[in-house]
Amino acid sequence: MTQMDEAAFAEQLVERIKNGEKDAERDLVERYQRGLFFVLRRKCSQDAVLAQDLMQDTWQIVIEKIRADKIREPQKLAAFIVQTGKNAVIAHFRKIENKGSSAVDSHSLDTNLAQLVDQRDNPEQKLLNYNLGLMVKKVILEMEQTRDKDILFSLFLNQQDKKTICQNLGLDSEHFDRVLYRAKLRFRKIWEQHHNTS
Repeated sequence: MTQMDEAAFAEQLVERIKNGEKDAERDLVERYQRGLFFVLRRKCSQDAVLAQDLMQDTWQIVIEKIRADKIREPQKLAAFIVQTGKNAVIAHFRKIENKGSSAVDSHSLDTNLAQLVDQRDNPEQKLLNYNLGLMVKKVILEMEQTRDKDILFSLFLNQQDKKTICQNLGLDSEHFDRVLYRAKLRFRKIWEQHHNTS
């Protein structure tokens, strides 16, 4: 397809979405998702699960902008989508960075929970880790979804490997990563609620 054809297609697609055609929104995703995912995955250090989540955020923003007639150059729709995706990545990592050490993000959660079973710590550190463990268990038990509890307990507190957990929970490797990522996000939300009200 030539550049002119692409521009015309993009303008037509924007008009269809503005007119409320749901099929047009599906066509938008189908046409541009491969390129967007490639860019997002590269920006997310090849983290496919995070890239997938940010791609969903990107589509939501793009479609809302189109519906509100806020696309100034519809012929450059592809570039707008990519830039929106890059902005979503920046916002995601900025949000994590701004939380600082007071909140538990998905990476610090790994570190903090791993410390609970580290036998090399001195007695004082073991006591601190024990208290942290009680807090972590309390938060996990408050989570609504049983699978969230199972995967966090199995991985971090029971120290089971990924293969064993996948077998026990009936997950493949990719599904495991997706479930774990979501579970960490829900854990973090509850943890922050406790932290902010304490």
